[in-house]
Amino acid sequence: GVHVLLEAFEAMPNDATLDVCGPLNYAPEYSRRLRDFVQHPGVRFVDRIAPEDVPKLLSGMDCLVVPSIWGENSPLTVHEGFLAGIPVVASNLGGNVELLRDGGGLLYPADDPGALASQLQRLYDEPGLARWLASSAPAVKPMTEHVLELEALYTELIEARARGGGVR
Repeated sequence: GVHVLLEAFEAMPNDATLDVCGPLNYAPEYSRRLRDFVQHPGVRFVDRIAPEDVPKLLSGMDCLVVPSIWGENSPLTVHEGFLAGIPVVASNLGGNVELLRDGGGLLYPADDPGALASQLQRLYDEPGLARWLASSAPAVKPMTEHVLELEALYTELIEARARGGGVR
C-alpha cells in the first residue's frame, strides 16, 4: 500500500516530510514505479532498517503510517508505534481496526488516498492531536507475557481434547 501513501502525501504541504522505509530491492519494479511517481520534496526513500535501529528511527517521527491493502492479523508495526509513543495512521483492515479501536491513532478506508490524505492533514493542522492520540494508545503486552498466555491456552486445549471435551 505504499503507492496509496505516496499518492496521499502529494497533497501535503511542502514542509511535511515522509520517510518510506523498507528494502528497495524487494520488488524492484514496484520500487522504481514508486520513486518515479513521487513529486513531493519531502519524500525520502530509506532502505531496510535493522531491527535494533527501529526504536531510534521511530523516536524522531510525528506519526507512523501503516498503509496495508490487505488484512494483517496483528501488525507488529502498529505495536512498535505504540511503544514509541507516536500515533499510528492505518488502513481499516484486519488487526489494525482492533488495535486502534480504543485509541492510539486514526483509521482510513484502505486503498483510498484521499481519505488517508485527510487523516494526515488533520495531524498536520490540529495542534495537540498527535500527542492526544499517542497518549490514548493501549498498552503493549510484553512478548513474554503474550507467549505465556498462548502456552496456557494451548495447554488448556490439549487437556480438554485429552478429556474428550471442549474448551470453555
